[in-house]
Amino acid sequence: AQVLNSLFPAVKLVTHFIENNDNFGPNSIVSKKYNTTLLQKMQSIHQNLIRVVDMVSKFTDLENYSDGESIQINEFLEDYCRHILTNEKYRITLDLTDDIYWTTPSEDTDEEEGVTLTVKIGRAELIQILDNLITNAHKHGFTDPNRMDYEIRLTTEVETKDTPTLLLKVANNGEPVSRSIPIEQLFTWGGSNGNGTGLGCWQAKAIAEHYKGKLTYQEHPDDENGFVCEFTLSLPLHFD
Repeated sequence: AQVLNSLFPAVKLVTHFIENNDNFGPNSIVSKKYNTTLLQKMQSIHQNLIRVVDMVSKFTDLENYSDGESIQINEFLEDYCRHILTNEKYRITLDLTDDIYWTTPSEDTDEEEGVTLTVKIGRAELIQILDNLITNAHKHGFTDPNRMDYEIRLTTEVETKDTPTLLLKVANNGEPVSRSIPIEQLFTWGGSNGNGTGLGCWQAKAIAEHYKGKLTYQEHPDDENGFVCEFTLSLPLHFD
């Protein structure tokens, strides 16, 4: 349902464009705000239809996780954002750390070793986490019909306190979660006070924990750029 909620506006936009233009081609602009071409929009619709097919096959079993694969996170996020279906109300931006993590010198060598930022998780499951968080932001955070400056920002960082860990932060400048539900109920199935099932955040947290990670939420009311809401997906870095 979450992916279909993104597909319907995209199909409606393309349909409206076709109905109101006699001459057009693959490079015709269908969204002036984001300079999106007809071909790009159709490619995004196609990718999201593939997602629907994949999710339908897993629909009856939320715990049927894949074994996981090595995913270079920055490359994955760039590809994900190329195909995500946004609309005129909000955009998605990337703020990625360097793609190389430098390990400290070992007993065998005095030189630092560079390792690509890689995590081990199911590709479909990682997409599901991001889809859930983005859909929740769109549905529950972007509530002002007069605002057209909503933004979701994906940021990557590396934490080295104990185990080298990737921090993938999903922040947005919409309404804080705490205005609609108690934060302690955010990851509880059915804890959304009638604003939904609460399944999205619960499922995202369950997926993260299955792959030895975690999902947390914080609010930053004094953030100078207005990014009040911030989810952090923590996953151990994977070294082949």
